[in-house]
Amino acid sequence: MDTHTKAGGDAGIKKEFFGDLSFEVVILFIFGIFMMTFGTLLFKIHTGELPYTPELQPAYEHVVMVYLGRKHPDRAAALVRRLAAKVDAGNDLLAAAAIQRQWGEIATATGDLEGALAAYEQVLALDTRVGDIKHLAWALGDAAWAALQSGDLARAQAHMARMTRHAQDFSGLKRTEYILH
Repeated sequence: MDTHTKAGGDAGIKKEFFGDLSFEVVILFIFGIFMMTFGTLLFKIHTGELPYTPELQPAYEHVVMVYLGRKHPDRAAALVRRLAAKVDAGNDLLAAAAIQRQWGEIATATGDLEGALAAYEQVLALDTRVGDIKHLAWALGDAAWAALQSGDLARAQAHMARMTRHAQDFSGLKRTEYILH
């Protein structure tokens, strides 16, 4: 039987598999399956049903930022609370720092600049203990921004100077040196 059909092209898919469906219909069907899968995953992220893992941390951070961008700090806070309950802060300092960073973002978005600065100071302490230059530089930038918004120019300048030093340290290292650092 001829495996090169209109719907299957040169992929070796038999015509009986698709019947008389056009290529466009097949693509829409595949796209629909992808969107349903993606929607299910997104729903589980929003509801906090997925476990906390370092691999999912960037996805959680993006969801928090989307909530804040859409002016839903209450939803962002609810998600961060669920994540904080799943993180073993004593054993995973980077995760604990990421949770604190998200509290700082929420506080900044709601205008609680003192709360934001307090959260970012905790992030700085955690990232300093870990010794992760990249995350420390990010935390310093966040703390500097919150200090600047609160009008504390000296504090903002101190954080920016420290961030610049760490960024220069990071840029001077080769990738393998950074990983082993």
